[in-house]
Amino acid sequence: MRLPTRRRSSTWHTVRGAGNSGIENFLRRREYICVPITDWLRRRRSGAYVGSARFIVSGAPQDPTGLVFVTTYGFVYPVFGPAMRQAFRTASADQLGQDHGQDREAEHTERGSATRGTAEGREQLQALGEQLLKHSRFIYSVMGTERDVRIVENALEAAGVRSSTGVDYHLMVRNADPIEIDHAEPQSALSSLRVRRAGPADAERIYPLQRAYELEEVVLSPDHFDPAGCMHQLRQALRNQVVLVGETNGTPIAKAATNARGFAWDQIGGVYTARAYRGCGVARRLMQHLLAKLSTEGRRTSLFVKTNNPPACALYHRLHYREKHPFRITYYLGASGRSS
Repeated sequence: MRLPTRRRSSTWHTVRGAGNSGIENFLRRREYICVPITDWLRRRRSGAYVGSARFIVSGAPQDPTGLVFVTTYGFVYPVFGPAMRQAFRTASADQLGQDHGQDREAEHTERGSATRGTAEGREQLQALGEQLLKHSRFIYSVMGTERDVRIVENALEAAGVRSSTGVDYHLMVRNADPIEIDHAEPQSALSSLRVRRAGPADAERIYPLQRAYELEEVVLSPDHFDPAGCMHQLRQALRNQVVLVGETNGTPIAKAATNARGFAWDQIGGVYTARAYRGCGVARRLMQHLLAKLSTEGRRTSLFVKTNNPPACALYHRLHYREKHPFRITYYLGASGRSS
């Protein structure tokens, strides 16, 4: 769907690379919600190859009020400041009312002088949708705090692109407080459990765990599972992240890892225990080891866990994580930035 060309009162700037201090400072102030982006910035600056990406920035690039991180493989990560959220929230509600055929005359009357701000917010939404489609070969997923993801959903819908499905999570955070490793071994699975850091040479041995994890927790359908991509991502993680594996009698039965390492925050991900060993405290033991290591480095951690996974939520609460924001991943399977 092509949109009419019109002059915008709002301004979006496209910024490539990792050298913009304004963008970095904006992200550092709220890093716990966007560790995958700061991980990309940090590694890009170190000279590592991390793939191509760009920032769609609102306001001056040296002092942004919000931004959207967009990669060439369809990953979209919005991070908006309070002022932008307020403008977008009003515009999104107004747009949704139109979409559902609701009579909004009374609401517009109550807003009075706020009407102009709403109109500007609507222009921001439509301009953002156009920018996303202009700079993306396709859109696979939008990930971030629920409030920011919903804004992008509305922007893309205004541009004629609707999502396929969405998954809701709790975003949880933990300070870099020391943690004690519980060495009590009341369960047989823990009596022979060995925890160690895995490296690139362990890829083949850990792959069955990674495959099971992705099939159970990541892919929307088994048909979407990509064995080669799974192995590639695993090898990358073993090189760039902290990956701990739990073994019993030499067989890997569980893992826990960082999946993004920013400037001051690490994001935890890929925590998985083979079904036969669940309920024995294995995941708790691995997380204790992982957090003990990260806390000695002064690293704070965040993670997101599905809202419909009470056992995992309970585990993280026991490890002194606290819920911070609703989090969401919305999928746009087959949505192309170049289509009609």
